[in-house]
Amino acid sequence: KLPVFIYNIPSTVKTFIKPQVIVELAETCENIVGVKDSTGDWTNSLDLIARLGERTDFSIFLGSHVALGAALLFGADGGVVSIANVAPKESVALYHAAKARDIDEVHRLQKWMLRLSKMYTYGQGVSGMKACLEILGVCSARTTSPLLPLGDTEKAELRELLTELGVRE
Repeated sequence: KLPVFIYNIPSTVKTFIKPQVIVELAETCENIVGVKDSTGDWTNSLDLIARLGERTDFSIFLGSHVALGAALLFGADGGVVSIANVAPKESVALYHAAKARDIDEVHRLQKWMLRLSKMYTYGQGVSGMKACLEILGVCSARTTSPLLPLGDTEKAELRELLTELGVRE
């Protein structure tokens, strides 16, 4: 049997998988090995960590960077977060700081990521993040319909944000 991760992303699939259901699935299906919690609900994340965090055969990942540092400190195993595309070094540093229980560094990096989150306010969906990736030379900022590309003014503001945060020189 292939290992399976439950992907709880109600904003996309319009169905919320309650923590109790995830616990029951984890207890009855041996090939379910983890969950990616993209609910954006901190209480939900804490509930999952409290119920399943001690299990060595089950992993809890967050899908949002907003409280990732705290979740790692509370026992989450990691995160699959889009901000890591733009800030991979800082994302890895946040993980290592949390696992080392370096609260000051977790706090600093979490605040830094929240400042970088401004990129999500540009355009629709992933448009701002894609523009940042283009600025960094990673890929094209092209998005699929119905998302529209950002204008030159918005890209200039994002370039300034990336420079201010030290993501680019």
